[in-house]
Amino acid sequence: MSDSEHQIQVGGAYSVHPKCFPAMAQYVALGHLHRPQVVHSSPVPTRYSGSPLAYSFSEHNQKKMVVLVDVEPGKPAQITEILLSSGKPLIKWAAKEGTSQVQTWVDEGKDGNAWIDLTLHMDKPLTMEDVQLLRNMHEGIVNIWPILPDMQHSLSESELSNLSDEQMFIRFYERQIGVSPDPELVKLFLELTSDTSEDEEPIAESEEMAG
Repeated sequence: MSDSEHQIQVGGAYSVHPKCFPAMAQYVALGHLHRPQVVHSSPVPTRYSGSPLAYSFSEHNQKKMVVLVDVEPGKPAQITEILLSSGKPLIKWAAKEGTSQVQTWVDEGKDGNAWIDLTLHMDKPLTMEDVQLLRNMHEGIVNIWPILPDMQHSLSESELSNLSDEQMFIRFYERQIGVSPDPELVKLFLELTSDTSEDEEPIAESEEMAG
């Protein structure tokens, strides 16, 4: 299944065995799955035609099609695959040399008429200006996934204990989002944590008085 598909159940079961399809049928057309495919173990011609377009980047390498079926009583179904080529393709880029490599690809005209899912290796977090620069390079860039050198490195408990709330929030944000948080967002976070701490103090005092 692709990222854009959801699991479904029929009568509480996750699947139905292909041999359950009636042998007298000339053709069985199935839906839901986005990748076109033939069900080989069915007693009759059975197919998923798939979706007409790719709905997520997990489907970027799938060939989309429609299936034309001509049937006449007492004769085998005549099946024709018609490939679909209209619409923008979904392409994944992995720029291990940073933004300069993206610029080179754009200058070369690579995948000019495509939607791009970009994985970008960086030596420091992206700024909002960097993000805007990338989107200006190629109007088809949809997702940007920064990869930082320290994303595989986890701090020990002692190292974490030496970080302030602000430092911990900035580190978490950079690891999750790949860009540095806006100063206003950091300020809001610190205000919220401060309000939470103040709200908890009277509760602790009332518990001591009750004891």
